[in-house]
Amino acid sequence: MFFNSLLGWEDLDPRYLGGFDFVNCQGLIYHVKEPMLLIEKLASVMRPGATLLMETHVLSEASMQSQFIEGAFWGDATYWWVFGAECLMGMLRSCGFNDVRMPFKADCDSRNPTNPRVTVEGHPAGARAWFLATRS
Repeated sequence: MFFNSLLGWEDLDPRYLGGFDFVNCQGLIYHVKEPMLLIEKLASVMRPGATLLMETHVLSEASMQSQFIEGAFWGDATYWWVFGAECLMGMLRSCGFNDVRMPFKADCDSRNPTNPRVTVEGHPAGARAWFLATRS
């Protein structure tokens, strides 16, 4: 089968890609309009027991909430979501992952020189977080 070099996450298909033992998904989920579909696609190309490493922007508080971004976030109009850590971990569990944890979270620059608690658009500045999860 011939693969186009411009494949996107929507093209992930276990029939052609097989199963991976490790998947690294960095800085993508907040750019996806349907984040649960992304997580399901990632799970579909992972073998049972495989590890997912996902990095994303999260709300400062580890809530079960997420925030839909209308307009731009950090000057980027392709941001659609900012997740609470507990919300994202619940999404991962709902898509067949277990042992879901957030081993690292780091504050990040909000790019607002007058108020570091919010972005230039007024959204909560949040943090960067890394999640590990095991495919069931």
